[in-house]
Amino acid sequence: MTEVEERSEGKSRDWRRILAVGLLIFVAAIFSFLNADERIAINLGFVVLYRLSLVGVVFSVFLLGMLTMFLFGLRHDRAIREALRTQSYRQAIPTRPLTRPVSSPAHNPAQPEYALEPPRPQRFLEEPPEPEPPA
Repeated sequence: MTEVEERSEGKSRDWRRILAVGLLIFVAAIFSFLNADERIAINLGFVVLYRLSLVGVVFSVFLLGMLTMFLFGLRHDRAIREALRTQSYRQAIPTRPLTRPVSSPAHNPAQPEYALEPPRPQRFLEEPPEPEPPA
């Protein structure tokens, strides 16, 4: 796909998004216009609220639903981040030594110097590497 095709495809997506948002705003405006004088009563169990505007109640419930989904999303995001952090710590626990002798001209086998190998990055959705055959 060429750069021009990618740009034109992105523009068509932008127009679809703008059209969808515009349609949503139009439907909300029509709902508000047609139900502007409607009043409702809400029984919360311990108190009854009378003569509440239907449009105000629907808008409030919409906002409370968005807030609830945001908070659940934060909770889920923290759980996922914790699981990934735990997974990365588990991978950092060595099953074999992570050190190797440093090859330098002044290397003394009686007193070896060691350097840490950095942990290898692992992609979470890839197949695990094949084990090496024993030598």
